[in-house]
Amino acid sequence: MDILNRSAAFDMQYLPRCQWAWAAILISVFLLLAPRHVQAADKVSTIMVAGELPGQADDVALQAAFVLNFLQYVTWPNLQPEAPVTILCASSTDLETFARVLGARSVGGHALRLSPYSPEAAKTAQVAFLREGGRGELRQMLAECASYPILTVSDAAGFAQMGGIVNFYRKSGKLRFEINVDAVSRAGLRISSQLLKLARILHEKEG
Repeated sequence: MDILNRSAAFDMQYLPRCQWAWAAILISVFLLLAPRHVQAADKVSTIMVAGELPGQADDVALQAAFVLNFLQYVTWPNLQPEAPVTILCASSTDLETFARVLGARSVGGHALRLSPYSPEAAKTAQVAFLREGGRGELRQMLAECASYPILTVSDAAGFAQMGGIVNFYRKSGKLRFEINVDAVSRAGLRISSQLLKLARILHEKEG
């Protein structure tokens, strides 16, 4: 199921007006208004600052905007030029939110596709947004993704310690993220140092 190709099926009533106003600001700032010569760190910092405004947008919409920006700084070993980037969501509600935030955008020449999470879909996807209460147990979904080069993302507490790659968390009411660099290596992914220096870095031997 390719939700981005059917985005017109979702009416704006599904999400609060304030959420989309803020999500639109986020995307405009770091995708539409930023000139191409802006350094990667500057563009990522833009959404880090935006993430410091608690209560202005639904958490999932804000995380979707972060994920959209992350895609510019991740390299997948098996992703062919102009092949689509597939993002899986374990929750149908999260899937609708991602569809609204991502729209019909592309990143680096790659079209974006959204699909529901499944073990079979994880074999060929590039990103899995996993939240507890989505589909099954979080640990089970991580185990299903473990053999593939897939960027796993969640805001569930302890996700990175469980072997997930990107873990959103709040500190003093501000949205932040940590990256498990050992999980990155196991997945065969490369993440730009520009993004890594903005994250809290986790090594499993320290976790």
